[in-house]
Amino acid sequence: MEQGLLHGSGTDRPHEIPRACQKTFIHGDIQGQSACAFFRFAQRRQYAILLRRYRHRATERRRANVPVKYIFWDSDNTLVDTATHHWRKHFETLKSHGIHLDDKWQERIYTNNGSQNWDWISSELGLNLPREQYLDEIDAWYYRHIEDITIRPGILEALDMFKDLPMAVVSNGRRRSVMAALEGKNLTPHFKFILCIEDYEGRKPQPAPYLAAKTKMQQITGLSIDPKDCLVIEDDPKGVEAGTAAGMNVIHRAVGDDNVAQFLSNLKHYR
Repeated sequence: MEQGLLHGSGTDRPHEIPRACQKTFIHGDIQGQSACAFFRFAQRRQYAILLRRYRHRATERRRANVPVKYIFWDSDNTLVDTATHHWRKHFETLKSHGIHLDDKWQERIYTNNGSQNWDWISSELGLNLPREQYLDEIDAWYYRHIEDITIRPGILEALDMFKDLPMAVVSNGRRRSVMAALEGKNLTPHFKFILCIEDYEGRKPQPAPYLAAKTKMQQITGLSIDPKDCLVIEDDPKGVEAGTAAGMNVIHRAVGDDNVAQFLSNLKHYR
């Protein structure tokens, strides 16, 4: 399997974990078994069917070296490393209210946005706060620690590579948290627009987010856009499925894949 498609491991064994995730870590009172502890769920996911859906088409396109005209980026853990940050904002906020968030909930925290997390935390862990108050508190923690967020390796080079093409961000996240990270790292000037969960119906892995992005890009450019002329860059299989279902080209750069040379090489096939 092509490197960068699965955990950045260059392996066709989805149970393997990338070397970058092997070291232990401690974030305040948060302890885990690996630097990617909250991504342990990823090794249990059955990627094979999903990846086969787009790998053949993407490979053929790269062989032909056919350039694309529009770039759509995911945000969290694609442009910026925010996974630990999102986990900690819930962990620390709940701790202040006397609730311990066990490591077993890391998958659930990661795959939901703040509002969805409030739903299950309230019903299952006994959180007694109104939704908006909880969202305000986790966002306040997020803003206070925004300097902890880093841009993923190779992203600035990739943005420079496509600087002559219209680019946009398409995120499943809430606008407040998405914009805090992108503005905090001065990434917003690279994009024509930024779509968040409030801006479209549906949610990845549905194609709706990327179809909404195509429609908005058409409105901005005044041009009719063929999905085949679009490139989606994602860290999560749900995003990969969304981009594929929208008929677009997809590059999957998983969390933990810090092979910058391979990432940039994959992108160059679309220049």
